[in-house]
Amino acid sequence: MRHFMKPNIFLIYLFLVSSCGKGQDEIGRNNFNSTYYNSETFQAEDLRYDFKIPAAQKHYEEGRRFYEEKEFTKAIESYKSSLQIEKKSGTYNELGMTYRTIKDSVNSINTFKEGIRSSANSWSLYFNLANTYAAVGDYENAKKYFEQIITKTDQKFWKEYSYLNLSAIYYNERDIDKAKEFLEKSKNIQNNEKFEKLYNSIKQKVESY
Repeated sequence: MRHFMKPNIFLIYLFLVSSCGKGQDEIGRNNFNSTYYNSETFQAEDLRYDFKIPAAQKHYEEGRRFYEEKEFTKAIESYKSSLQIEKKSGTYNELGMTYRTIKDSVNSINTFKEGIRSSANSWSLYFNLANTYAAVGDYENAKKYFEQIITKTDQKFWKEYSYLNLSAIYYNERDIDKAKEFLEKSKNIQNNEKFEKLYNSIKQKVESY
């Protein structure tokens, strides 16, 4: 079987929390931003790309090419065509991320939810759904899906990564006690060199508040 195009990087939103301190009056106005964390080595093992139907694989590959060429509308149509033939969590993830790239948060959220209904143990979909909610300032739903990851998975990485993001959310809500609680629960993730900088950034903000 021929090789097909898998994404070179796994894209996930992470928090860049603000540097607001205790003495600042305007709390929460511009305190949340998001960016992509790109890693050429980190791949989510829970995303499935093992197509059994060649036509679904063909449309998926077209979607990846269109995405790389920044033809996002065409990428979306190709991913949707692939999903109509064969439902794979990796395709749902790419479609959801493409919607998010063009700032269509409604369709991004709906795509991740549909993917979760199809692949209930794909923690990447939960994680990206949570971070999409967070990116639009819906912290309650973001917390809901991070907490579902923590409750449902036995994978240490996903638990700790969710704790770290919850720490950032509670920081942005100025609930510093909760932020510290979840930061402590996520402390082992700093041993992963890919996440050490992020962990230390959030830790510095939380501890200096």
